[in-house]
Amino acid sequence: MILRSLWQRGIRPSISIDALDPPDAVGTLIVFHCAADSPNLHFPSTLWLSVDEATAIFNNLTIPLLRSVGAGLSGLSGAALRGFLCRHPTVERVLLRWPNDVNHPSPALQVARQEPLPSEALPRLRDIHGNADLLGWMLSSANPFPQLTEIVMHLHNGASTRGDYLAALRGLARRPAIEAVGLHIFDWYPWDPSHFDVAATAGAPERELSHLVELRVTFKFAYGAGLRYIPALTTWLKLFPSLRQLALMDVSPPQGFEIFLAKECPRIQWCKCYPPRKYGDLS
Repeated sequence: MILRSLWQRGIRPSISIDALDPPDAVGTLIVFHCAADSPNLHFPSTLWLSVDEATAIFNNLTIPLLRSVGAGLSGLSGAALRGFLCRHPTVERVLLRWPNDVNHPSPALQVARQEPLPSEALPRLRDIHGNADLLGWMLSSANPFPQLTEIVMHLHNGASTRGDYLAALRGLARRPAIEAVGLHIFDWYPWDPSHFDVAATAGAPERELSHLVELRVTFKFAYGAGLRYIPALTTWLKLFPSLRQLALMDVSPPQGFEIFLAKECPRIQWCKCYPPRKYGDLS
């Protein structure tokens, strides 16, 4: 079926087949080598590779001139991810995600978070989309990533999420070319009063992001419930010293939100980008 699809598009790939030896003996790796100036490696989201499968692939696969890598994974060895990215200096986009919540703690970066990417890795990197632990680890590198301009961070309710989120912000603070950041809220939000201490924000890393002017917040599933904490949200927004534009995606803000935001954060322009869901009001 894959070959038929490629042939119908006029693509005649060469094929390599490798049986993976221990410790990666999870099956056979079949690679289609298509003629392309800038190949991309994207795994369908429905595939959802296991930790062993993803680790075996990332350990054994090398694609010259690879431009982007994207996958939804059950997890991934940090050493395999680090090695893969170091072998592919032409990568411009990294889009990786895995479950990382209280019920499914991610094993993904247990090794890699101890060893940042070397300063010469990924000189062409432009975009990173992924979990907070991926962002925190990649941005801990001494590499300035001078072409990096797009960041999208997925926030799940995991034991290490707050630490990973703060580490990612500290990494962003060292990269002044990044003027816009996207946050995908699954079941954790930075302004949640259970962990956001309004009285202890003097040293918050958000204050170091003087170059950040736009924030795009997308609410996944039913977690627009975070908009019930409007005073905490506006306190959190005030931490960003140069923030000028806020976009709320996939959620209908509560009644009175625009008036409250204009009063508390007059320098921030709210972009109305929402469809259907509503979550309470300010009364």
